[in-house]
Amino acid sequence: MKNNSCIIPKPLLLAVILVVNCDMMKSRKQLQESETIAKQETYNIYFEIKDYEVKKIDIYAQRAEYSGDTTLIYEFKANFYENDSVVATLTGDTGKIQELSGFIEVKGRVKLVSSTGDSLISNRIVWDKRLNLIYSFDESFLFKEGKTVRAHGLEANPQLTKITFKGKVYVE
Repeated sequence: MKNNSCIIPKPLLLAVILVVNCDMMKSRKQLQESETIAKQETYNIYFEIKDYEVKKIDIYAQRAEYSGDTTLIYEFKANFYENDSVVATLTGDTGKIQELSGFIEVKGRVKLVSSTGDSLISNRIVWDKRLNLIYSFDESFLFKEGKTVRAHGLEANPQLTKITFKGKVYVE
C-alpha cells in the first residue's frame, strides 16, 4: 500500500510560515495603533475665516462634523470682527458652514447681539461672507433702541446698523 502523504520542501514551508508571521505581525501592529488613537470627539472647536479684515469671523463649537466643503456645527458661538474688535456675536443650536460658497446657515435658537447691545432673534439666519450680510427668511425679532420690531424677513450687516426689512413689519 502506498503512502499518499504530501511532502512539502523545507524552503517552501519556511516561506509560508514567514509570510503568515509577517501578516500576523502587521495585523497586530495595526490593532495596537488603532487602540492608541483616541476616539474623535470634538469640543471647543475653533474656526477662523479670514478673507478681508472687515469680514473676519471666528467660531467656537461644542461639536462638529465634516463632509466635503461643509462643516456642521452644534451649540456654537461666532464672533464677527471689524478692525480687530468684536462687532457682533452670533449664537445658535446648529449651523452649516459652506466654505466654497461662503455661506453660514444657522438654525434653532438663533441670536445675534451687536456690540451696541442691539439684538436679533430668529429660528434661522444666513450669513453671506462675500457681502458681509445677515439674512433672515423667517419671522424675526429685532430689539433696537428700546423698540421691538417684528418682521417676516430682513437683511442687515452683522452690527445691525444697516437693516432692510422684508414682508410685513410690526413695531412695538
